Amino acid sequence: MDDGIISRRTLLAAAAGAVGAAVPPGLIGAGVGGPPVNEGNAPPVSVDVTQQSRDANASLFGVYNVKAYGAAGDGVKDDAAAIAATIAAVPKQGGIVYFPPGVYLLNSSITVHARTDLSFVGAGVSATRLQMNANGVTVLSFTGVCSRIAIRDVWLGAVDAFTSGGCLSIIGTSAAHSDSFVIDNVRLQNTPAPWFAEYLDNSQIRNVRVMQTIAGAVKNVAMLMSSCVSNTFAEVVMLSTAGQFGSEGVRVDYDCDTIVFINSQVLHAGTVGWRCAQTGGHTGPRLCRFTNCYAESCSSSGWLIQAARDVRLSACHAAVNRGHGFEVTGGDSIAVNDSLSLSNGKHGIVVTGGTGVILNGNTCSNNSQEANLAYCGIQIGKNVTGIRIVNNRCGDFIFPSANKQKYGIAVGSAGTDRVVVVGNDLQGNGARGIDDFPPSANKIVTGNVA
Repeated sequence: MDDGIISRRTLLAAAAGAVGAAVPPGLIGAGVGGPPVNEGNAPPVSVDVTQQSRDANASLFGVYNVKAYGAAGDGVKDDAAAIAATIAAVPKQGGIVYFPPGVYLLNSSITVHARTDLSFVGAGVSATRLQMNANGVTVLSFTGVCSRIAIRDVWLGAVDAFTSGGCLSIIGTSAAHSDSFVIDNVRLQNTPAPWFAEYLDNSQIRNVRVMQTIAGAVKNVAMLMSSCVSNTFAEVVMLSTAGQFGSEGVRVDYDCDTIVFINSQVLHAGTVGWRCAQTGGHTGPRLCRFTNCYAESCSSSGWLIQAARDVRLSACHAAVNRGHGFEVTGGDSIAVNDSLSLSNGKHGIVVTGGTGVILNGNTCSNNSQEANLAYCGIQIGKNVTGIRIVNNRCGDFIFPSANKQKYGIAVGSAGTDRVVVVGNDLQGNGARGIDDFPPSANKIVTGNVA
């Protein structure tokens, strides 16, 4: 592709995907991909893009080609300043920063501060690479209140293992959150902290891959968020092909509200695959939904729910994790429905805290792989109240091997109250179907097949 000319197909695709890519009045005649012929002022070259350029260099359809502003994309030259100059050239009305195929080395972070209506568009994750080239670099960092930002068809990452830095960071402000990001067809690879979002609202993230192909390259949580509201993630995959990640796959942390994951996967997390967490002094996440999401081959539990409120897991899958399949240690109104826990090291599902927990229609099979007859299909610990265990199937029947699960369902007696265990199929466990615990006025155990 010619550096100064964008093909009509690429141009139209970029324009269609842009967020507010208006062309400033009077600049329609500017050259495609470069500065207008009637402007003599050079654009600012600060890597920290904090100013809007008043004499913005526009191009046809509001597309700004980074190579026209000095980026080489040759994998040798430091392109940070040229990319910053391109961003600064985009006027307040908005526009598209276009990256033709190439490898754009970054010795310093690209920091975008308090911008709106701005799109970053590449030629595809295999063609356009923004590559960190020094410790501490964040490939794309958004600070202040940013709104209506799109990032599409690019690779952000590293080809060496660094001690600090990341791919993508979005940090709004506590007073006014950033919002309305669209991130689509993006790969984040081999940086210490691939994804971090704080104070981000009303955004759509889809078809994102977080990859580790260099052992030890990802040192932190692969995808971490806190104080984020109303964000939807679809077709997001965290995958390491070089050992385990350094930490969790996904952490939905404190003060998050209405976080939705659909058709997403975590494989080879260094601790738990998925975690709803709480940091001291804050509330746990609320109104989280996970549908058809997977956790496989993680070093600890597939799922860990802590101090959360109103969390629903539906048609999810936890398999071959060294810890439990699904683990609930606290919170209120937690539901695991129609999910599969298979061949995990410990319990298929374990609940050790919280209230108002519902386990409905799940399958727990061939768990207790770490120690024969030590763990169960479903284990309810002490002091758990208000739990319903209905219509589950717990037994070693999926693989034709010796029974390892001790009980289908085991319920602790001390402090456990308001327990309903109804309509479960508990055949095929090593000891027996159900670990019978002392009766109480608030316990209902009936209609189970053991």
